[in-house]
Amino acid sequence: MSPVSRVSALLVVLLSSAAPVFAQAGNRPPDTAAPCAAPAAPGGVKATIEPAIAATRTTPRTPAVLTLTWKAPDTSKSPASAPVAYVIEAGSAAGQSDIGTTRTDGPETRFTAPMANGSYVIRVRAASACAVGAPSGEAKVKVSGSVAPGDPNPLVVLDTIHATREKLGANAFVRVMGQVRNGWGASPTALVPVTVTFEGAKGGIGVTQKAFVTGTSGRLRASRLITDTVLEPGATGCFAVFANFSTAAVTGLGVVAGAGTASVEPLRAQVGIDGAASVAADEFDGLVLTARFRNEGPGGTARNEYWVEARDDQGRVLDCRAAAIAITGGTLPAGQAVPLKVVTEAPFSMARMVRGWATFEPAADGAGTGAPAASETYRRLQAALDRLLADPQGADPQAVA
Repeated sequence: MSPVSRVSALLVVLLSSAAPVFAQAGNRPPDTAAPCAAPAAPGGVKATIEPAIAATRTTPRTPAVLTLTWKAPDTSKSPASAPVAYVIEAGSAAGQSDIGTTRTDGPETRFTAPMANGSYVIRVRAASACAVGAPSGEAKVKVSGSVAPGDPNPLVVLDTIHATREKLGANAFVRVMGQVRNGWGASPTALVPVTVTFEGAKGGIGVTQKAFVTGTSGRLRASRLITDTVLEPGATGCFAVFANFSTAAVTGLGVVAGAGTASVEPLRAQVGIDGAASVAADEFDGLVLTARFRNEGPGGTARNEYWVEARDDQGRVLDCRAAAIAITGGTLPAGQAVPLKVVTEAPFSMARMVRGWATFEPAADGAGTGAPAASETYRRLQAALDRLLADPQGADPQAVA
């Protein structure tokens, strides 16, 4: 089975109420003053491995895939211990978590991740708004025929794929959004391409589109360019792809991610939401996130943005969008905070999980960061993007994506 056929059963759907769960970068639940207790251990942990798929002429190699499921703990006698997320630990031996730890974006009870070759012992803990509970029983898996440990192995998380038909002026578009996850123990990777093949009732209709996965900030080692497409080990990013069709001929999709080939290094900074964020609906039922954005790092930061990924109750991505932080002079000094507002196209009434993370570049003088200013090439590319975003209704959606 090819990577495309693995996902081609996904049908294009149209957009058709509880408050969404919000998780910051690092997947921490928001602060709360409500009474709280540690949850009991989840039960029924099951792990299955889908074998790796070899590369073809048109698709990259797909690593082996772990699917982990579990049962939520009973909170009927202790509502204050209701899980808002789960912590998944993977170790090389019983009781260890030396391979990786991941926190889910919300109270979902299913987790999918790419896996390198090796033996893994995996357990799950439930997390309430104030505490992480006891571990579940352990599941043991052995992976062979996949990528080598230490190699980047990004994978499209199929459960998150969401596609909609849209009309922009005289043009009809199909928009596809979803998540991509890098594996535990993998190398950081940047410029991860996602390729979407649009299929008709009788097979492929000859249209493909590509986009890069949006992740955290990093610097390419060779060119020193700063990019916000970095996927750290175990990290998750999102993507948006548009294709233009004159008729509603699309009935299915093939979606696949390839590993980025650029070697990257982290940037020194501590930027993000100061305290808790507020998530609400605007007059059009669009999900709007407001908060305070703070720089707690050692030096000034520029081109600060905050990314928001909203998902529905089935885990599908409703929007993947960033907003620039408005700062006088363009630089946010260390220790300062400014207002933040991100207006998304995700319907608030459909959103159940909202994840957010910050991206940035060092200030032009690099003060306190040890990083040089961005290159002129990078500045020109960013200026071109700014011009597109100045009139998003008049720009080609795929160019903006």
